[in-house]
Amino acid sequence: MKSKNIVIFLGALILLLVGIFSLSDNILSPYVPISEVKKRPNKFVQVMGQLKKDVSIIETGNKFTFVMIDESGETLNVTHEGIKPMNFEHSTEVVTSGKYDRKNDVFFSKRILTKCPSKYKKEL
Repeated sequence: MKSKNIVIFLGALILLLVGIFSLSDNILSPYVPISEVKKRPNKFVQVMGQLKKDVSIIETGNKFTFVMIDESGETLNVTHEGIKPMNFEHSTEVVTSGKYDRKNDVFFSKRILTKCPSKYKKEL
């Protein structure tokens, strides 16, 4: 009887884990360079880069649009639905998660993180 309960429990646990992973795109999504993002339309990925400072950030309602640039100089147009993080313009790095739409040449961001310069850095 115990072995039957263990088998049922393990089966239910496996089904639960499969369900969680299949319903959530962003679990274990890889970091990819911008050039790779453009080769993977409609795949949930994470991209790291910097805010392109010479291009304006456009805010409309509850979303904002900006341009990211990575180490190789590749750029990516990003639209994020949600509130712009405080001090976004001063960020040194931006990490965003979402999907690239090749037709519109836009990365639709679901989550965004910024790294800002530390005001507590000791001057040498």
